[in-house]
Amino acid sequence: MWAITLFEGITNVPVKDCIEFETRFVFIVPPGSLAKAIGKKGRNLARMRETLKKRIQVIEWNDDVEQFIRRVFNEYKVQKVVFEERNGAKHVTVFVDPAKKASAIGKEGANLRLSHQVISSYFEDIKSISIG
Repeated sequence: MWAITLFEGITNVPVKDCIEFETRFVFIVPPGSLAKAIGKKGRNLARMRETLKKRIQVIEWNDDVEQFIRRVFNEYKVQKVVFEERNGAKHVTVFVDPAKKASAIGKEGANLRLSHQVISSYFEDIKSISIG
């Protein structure tokens, strides 16, 4: 994908995956490479945003599902992650800073849907996510 090539060229960080949405690109990067991907004072993200004309989100990969979920919702200040079974399917409730709850959900649930899509693309057993 051309966006991966662009990201790797600007950041000099390999990309594990790139997911494009209507309003943003989400890049998944290897563990330990988040700071380098963002760049000094966010310069790399600013260049990506200017070039792609969309919001850029960079998430550091983690094999542990809870840690990955925390990274997906990082900007909303995750307080805890609770896993449970609902009607035979795995459900996750992510508790965030109450002041950030509306942002985590997004307009008409857009941010929550996007986050669920990113998470479920790697952890297929997670069927639903809610914000607490």
